Amino acid sequence: MEKVIVNHKRTKVVFDTENRIYTKYFLGFRKYPGKNYKYISDILEKEGIKVAEIVNFNKYSVSTKEITGKDLSEELINSEKERGKELINKYIEMVSKIINLGIYFGDFNFDNFIVYQNELYAIDLEDYRKDFFSTYRKKSLIKRLKRQLVERTEIIGKMSDFYDGNNVFNEIEKRLKWGCCKLMIFNH
Repeated sequence: MEKVIVNHKRTKVVFDTENRIYTKYFLGFRKYPGKNYKYISDILEKEGIKVAEIVNFNKYSVSTKEITGKDLSEELINSEKERGKELINKYIEMVSKIINLGIYFGDFNFDNFIVYQNELYAIDLEDYRKDFFSTYRKKSLIKRLKRQLVERTEIIGKMSDFYDGNNVFNEIEKRLKWGCCKLMIFNH
């Protein structure tokens, strides 16, 4: 049985309850988001980053097997200190690796990652981009990432003694490869 679980202006998601398959349709979206999803998925998998298994794709849709875990936000909110630290370290490692691969993504929100069998999976890959990654675009991504991580401190930080968005951001920033020159404007 198929069930529509998301029906937005740009995206429709249908879940096949029998086969445990999500199909995401991209409506009025940029050029070939289904193919981009597959392209990014292949790059990430090659680099050891976990993603949902793709069972079918075309220019404007992608079908993936269900990952039955919980989103990273939920896991962090309900985690003990050591488990929370472990998950944050996995997040730091994954996000740093994605950025260092020259992949642009403007929403590294914890809700875009799933924890399943103690592994972290990147999801919603249709908005990831591997293209010319200018210093300006990288700076924009880093500023947005810092803002998101600090905002999360207000939610997760109040419920735990292991999360501080500034510390998470600083750890990611340390791992980034900037080529010949690192721009030190992010600590302001």
